[in-house]
Amino acid sequence: MKIEKLSKGNGNKKFIYGLILGIALIVIINILFSYSKFKAEDNIDLAEGTIDYVIPDLKLMAVYVKEGDEFVKKDDVPSDTIYQVVKGEGENTSYCANLDGNKIDNVYMKYENGNILINVNKKGTKCWIYLEKATLLNKDILAKNTPKESTYDEVHKNFVEFTKTATTDEGIYSMIDYDGEETYYFRGAVEDNYVKFAKNAKGQDLYWRIIRINSDGSIRMIYDGTSAHENGEVSEDRYNEVSAFNSVNDEAKYVGFMYGKTSGSYIEANKNEVESLALSKLNLWYEENLKNYENYLEKNAIFCCDRRSGASYEKYGDWLNDDMENKNGYGKLATWYGPLMRLAYNQHVDLSCQADDRFTPTDATKGNKSMKYPIGLITIEETMMAGALYGQSNNNFYLYVGKVFWTMSPAVFSGVTAQNMHGPGSDFPKSPNAGFDYLIYSAALKAVINLKANTTFSKGNGSIDHPYEIE
Repeated sequence: MKIEKLSKGNGNKKFIYGLILGIALIVIINILFSYSKFKAEDNIDLAEGTIDYVIPDLKLMAVYVKEGDEFVKKDDVPSDTIYQVVKGEGENTSYCANLDGNKIDNVYMKYENGNILINVNKKGTKCWIYLEKATLLNKDILAKNTPKESTYDEVHKNFVEFTKTATTDEGIYSMIDYDGEETYYFRGAVEDNYVKFAKNAKGQDLYWRIIRINSDGSIRMIYDGTSAHENGEVSEDRYNEVSAFNSVNDEAKYVGFMYGKTSGSYIEANKNEVESLALSKLNLWYEENLKNYENYLEKNAIFCCDRRSGASYEKYGDWLNDDMENKNGYGKLATWYGPLMRLAYNQHVDLSCQADDRFTPTDATKGNKSMKYPIGLITIEETMMAGALYGQSNNNFYLYVGKVFWTMSPAVFSGVTAQNMHGPGSDFPKSPNAGFDYLIYSAALKAVINLKANTTFSKGNGSIDHPYEIE
């Protein structure tokens, strides 16, 4: 298509239609929706008013669907269930070919809601698609692991599991999530929660460990390197980088994943206007490595930074001295926060989270809609669920990487310095055990993301040698 420079007499309407047609060309074959790249024959020069494009014509030659042990040719792309594109070498695998009949390597193909998405950039491309029924990742996990219910001790007001470390593969447990629905979490030296998902800016595969299936069915995962690592393995590859949680810690607000520009009141100090240093570093890593994978990620899954202060929990208040009982959380007023208070008092884990502390990105429909991207850190509660114990070390569960790692859970502001909760490791000023420390100290950052509930996997069983592969 060629768009000539319009004279005044041609009118703005034609120019707009021409520009839209010239720039936004979409090839649709039946219900095939193809993400196509267009080759520009000449330099695009809007000042001169001409744009030339060649449209790559794409032909869907056939669609085969596996029924039993055979693939059956279909007239349309089915939408009655969830399918995945069969890839690989040999017979009954999907492929595209150019005009010469030669196969094209590394063509992006994906089944999504009754459509087949194909990325092509050559004229005359022809594609043959083979589909098979797909298994949802969350369904496969629960089918292979019968969840055990977390045991609540009415006398001590805590869960029995969280009064000790977990150093063997204890499987999957269930407990109540922040919204009152069930969540399912892996605990101990887990052997079947490995996932291979996405490639970094260097083209390396990224590996993750599943923390839990959230109450909405989305899958929460924590970064674990560019290769699959054994439980308890000490490796710098297993975390994104080393950083302070925040570069300043002389006010209570700095315990937050985000915080306010001013500090005159609790509301002002906790407004979620400024990113913590940890969050800003995670955002940069996301932009460099995960930006092209946003369609896989659940934006409404929350990241909880529980800033409820200790004094708001009357049932735990009897362990505090009178002068510590407060609900301040702003300025230089001493504040004890819920995550530390619950663990220090009776190893109690609570996934509830107040509205302003439910972090989600700005384009989410739930949560506080304050973050730039759907990426965060693990909480201290999730760290305990995984097998750590407050005040203790554990070098044989799936989160141990050899270095203390930050969580996004506040601990305390003493009136002088702010401190946050961290997971167990080594080489830390105060203690290598799961606990809390000054948030200006450097610890590992391990990114956490959430895959959508409808995520399927192409192969694998979650083991270290055969991780779930998400394509």
